[in-house]
Formats: sequence, C-alpha cells, structure tokens
Amino acid sequence: MAILASYFPGETYGLLGPQMAATLIEENTPYDCIVIAVTRANETAAIMPVLADFFGSQRPVVGFSTLSGRQDLFTLAGQLKDHGAITILAGPQSDVDYAGEVDWQIHNHRFRGFSREFSFALHGPAEQIIPLLKDPGTYVQAPGYMKYTDNGVLLRNPEKPWKNQFLTRVKWDNIFLFEQGSLKPLKISDGQVIQQIGCPYAAHGKWIEIDYPVSFSQRRHRKVRLFSKGCSFCDVAVDKGFSGLMDMETVLAQIQCLPIYPPHPLGYGTNLGKYSDGFQGPRPAPGHHPRSQHPPHHPSRVPPGRLDPADRTKGRKNIHQAWNHYRVVVIVCI
Repeated sequence: MAILASYFPGETYGLLGPQMAATLIEENTPYDCIVIAVTRANETAAIMPVLADFFGSQRPVVGFSTLSGRQDLFTLAGQLKDHGAITILAGPQSDVDYAGEVDWQIHNHRFRGFSREFSFALHGPAEQIIPLLKDPGTYVQAPGYMKYTDNGVLLRNPEKPWKNQFLTRVKWDNIFLFEQGSLKPLKISDGQVIQQIGCPYAAHGKWIEIDYPVSFSQRRHRKVRLFSKGCSFCDVAVDKGFSGLMDMETVLAQIQCLPIYPPHPLGYGTNLGKYSDGFQGPRPAPGHHPRSQHPPHHPSRVPPGRLDPADRTKGRKNIHQAWNHYRVVVIVCI
C-alpha cells in the first residue's frame, strides 16, 4: 500500500499523520505501506508507471491525505481508480471533501465533492482501516466508512473514538520523495509530536453578528446572526472538532520515535540508518521487499501505549535534555 501526500520541494520535514498511519498499517495488517511525497513541481502523470512498478501484479491500494487542495492530486486519484486501483480519501476533511455540499445533485453551482475520484472515504482514526485491509468484504461495516451507492445514496458509518494506544509510534524512514521519475528516500530532520486531537476552540460554538452588505441594508442597521465554531478563518478545526488531550505516556512514546542527530544517550529517537523498530541495515527499496525476506516482524516492539517504568521516569526527569538534540520539534494538533 502507498499513501500519497502533498509536499514542498527542498524540505526535510516529516508528515506526521500519513507516516503514523503507514506505521500503523504495517504493524497491524499484512500490508507494507510507504508514504510518497509529491511536490507541485512534479508531473503527477509521471508517477503512474512508478506506482505500477511498486505494486507489481497486486491490485494497487492508494491512500490520499494532506493534499493541500491540489487538483492535480485529485485528478491522479481518479486516473488510478479508472485503472482499477482502490483509492481512499483520508484526513481531517475527507468527509466534506468526499460528500460535497448539501444537495449538490440538484444545484450545479455547488461543490459536488470528490466521490468520483475515490473508491471511498475514511474519516477519523487511521486504525479504522485495519479490518478493511484484513478482510475487504467488511468495507460496508467499517467505522468512518463513506461511499455513494450507484443510486446516489451516501452511506456514512459513525467513526470510532480516538485511542492513545494507536498514536505512540511513527517510523520516520517510511517516506519517499517522488523525484525525476523515481522514488528516493527522504531523510527527515524535522519531526512532530501530537499532544491533542483537534482544536479546543472548535468544541465551543457561539452566535455572532455580521453586517448586511450596504446595498442590501437600505439604510437600516440590519444584522445577520450566524452560529460559528472555531476561528472564522479555519475550516479544518470545525471539520475535525476536538477529541481531547494525550496522556504523558503517549507523548513520551512519540518522542522516543523521533529522529535525532546525533543519537541521544538517553535512548530517545531512532537512527535513520536503521529500521525504526531496531533492525540494522538500509531500508529496502519500495516494491522490492517481500515480507518473507524481512526479519521476524517487530519482535521487540513495545505494545502500544506502554513504556518501561524506568524509561517513563527517566523521560519525565530528562525530557528537557532531549529537546536540545532535535533540530525542530513541533507539538501539533491532528
């Protein structure tokens, strides 16, 4: 499986959401999964043969997230779908982007959404995809699943609540840059940590008043009352809502996965020359790493949401030392 995301050229920042989702998929399903960063300088049509080589004889399963509103990536999703791939729209706005505006079918000027370009959408926590990949026949029952039927009816399942146990690990070496017709490993030096899900401002609504346009007011001081959530300029916060804060164990577990230069004596982070679960050696090239050739699958992985008590205590006491070894650490909302 591959997850495609928009990226700025010349950068070395990670894509926390897609990379965490790819990590979760590899650790909980039979699928290998990488993230492919696509810049605006790329001709998206050129990625088609690269993906064909990556998937080989298997039916492509391609997720799309963090698309930055790029029409070329939505078009690419439609082309892949037309060629038989399963295309999945994910991310905080996947529900509104897939479904479109209310009654768009009878109002041509309204946004119709991107249901034609994607096989289905998955809104909410990434672990909702686990049963889908293990048993494709369970698509219709999956939490967060959205799809238009042939009759134009929107099937929309409730989402699962967010769970900290699935938000502890990120393999920062699972991202590749599409460049000059091939996939090249993207060395990440700028990592992120999630401390909360969503935006607390989006959890509270209030009534606001705005003035009528002058041409409509007819010299009367009329107001329009609107119920608003979040900041007026931010649509993502409203679409995502607010699902609360992470506990300290979850945040510390994420910090332990961050790339560090040089490796920290406390043991935080991961040397990018290794697998993030500790396996030595260079990462196999995309499309050429059958699971049968891998070392035993994640034998030393700490169960999600759990840390050794000594590590936990040590982390709380010395966390300020660890910060000094990161080029950039950003605590973000997802």
